Amino acid sequence: MTQSLIEKITGKKTIIVQENERMIASYQGRVLGFYSSGVHSLPNRDHSLEYTIYDLNQPVFFSDLEKIIRRKMPRELERHVFIIVANDNEICIIKNGIAVYEVLMPNTERLLWKDAGEWSIQKIVIPNDYRMDAKVVKQFGLEQNVLSITTNENEVCIIRNGNLVYDVLSPNKECLLWKDGEDWSLEKITIPDDCRVDNKVAKQLVVSKKASLLVTSTIESYEKGILRIDGIIYPPLEAGTYYFWNIAVNLTVKKIDLRRQTLDITGQELLTRDRVTIRINLTADYTVEDPMMAVSAVKDYQAALYNTLQLTFRKTLGEMSLDQILDRKFAIGDETMAMVRAEMKSIGLEVHNIDLKDVILPGEMRDIFNQVVAAEKQAEANVIRRREETNATRSLLNTAKVMADNPIMLRLKELESLEAIAAKVDHLTVHNGTEGLMNDLVKLRSGK
Repeated sequence: MTQSLIEKITGKKTIIVQENERMIASYQGRVLGFYSSGVHSLPNRDHSLEYTIYDLNQPVFFSDLEKIIRRKMPRELERHVFIIVANDNEICIIKNGIAVYEVLMPNTERLLWKDAGEWSIQKIVIPNDYRMDAKVVKQFGLEQNVLSITTNENEVCIIRNGNLVYDVLSPNKECLLWKDGEDWSLEKITIPDDCRVDNKVAKQLVVSKKASLLVTSTIESYEKGILRIDGIIYPPLEAGTYYFWNIAVNLTVKKIDLRRQTLDITGQELLTRDRVTIRINLTADYTVEDPMMAVSAVKDYQAALYNTLQLTFRKTLGEMSLDQILDRKFAIGDETMAMVRAEMKSIGLEVHNIDLKDVILPGEMRDIFNQVVAAEKQAEANVIRRREETNATRSLLNTAKVMADNPIMLRLKELESLEAIAAKVDHLTVHNGTEGLMNDLVKLRSGK
């Protein structure tokens, strides 16, 4: 009998599966299963048998019955098929032996015949910041899946994902970003000599909280800013907010206050010409007229003014006696003004006035001066007292002369005395009437 006649009689079909083949068969819509190499006799009445033979040289598994097999025969599927799933943050490296067979991208699934090779997988997690390791990229040939970014020594690169600033790459850096499914865009900016950042760009970085490479400086309306980069001084900055690239340079912004300022010098000890040690307190008002000169001519212009005032007053007062200093205390500031002003003009400062506030004597000297002052005041008091006594005596003499020559004036004086006596006496007895009261009680002069 021929093979076809036997199959009609038995209602079965004989199928030969070769060594490098596998087969999936179904009968009357029901999956029969997986079949390895060999001779298989399967039911085929009414020619309802369907089967597919797979060549293991093509290891990827696919079948129209896959969904049914997954649902009805999951264990059978796992016994014959290697199921590989890459999640949304994973890359799966599929190896056959030691050779890389395929790189499976995120959110992808691959089904492979287990008998088609010695399969193994290596999963690589894509970092949350999307930065890929250069060795991994090169090892598995992922160059087409990453965005390579390189910056020169004088440029930065703003990396955006969509409309959002993702990061800022500093100079001389390399970065590999996983690009599949991401909307990357790059903006390379050449860093100017003064490292200034455009305000619009700076505000975007600040809002995105990616301002780690920025230095911010705010200059008030009464200030000027002096920008110094690696020892080079740039033109003064006017009032406003400025942003600078904080790269590998020594960048500083010194704020210069243009308002009128006061410098106090306290407790300066010096020796006068007559060898008296005193301490003085000074004050000086000044303004910074030329900020560039003030920071370039000297290291610290306030310290320079302090030292100039100190040395000038030491020299001036050291040539004067203590009495001269005390006598000319309020004029000394004006006398030293010209010297100090000329020297400070050369470093950009304008000195407006200098005052010698206090001259402090040592304890013993202060006691002596107090004694001298007390003696002088006592002498002045004695002179005044003697002058008043002389005036009083002269006044009495003049009064006596007037009363001697004028009886009426004498009588008025007697009545004043009577009034004074009566005010101090509680009881007054008069024996000879009104005449006695008026004429005999008080007499400043006896009758001739």
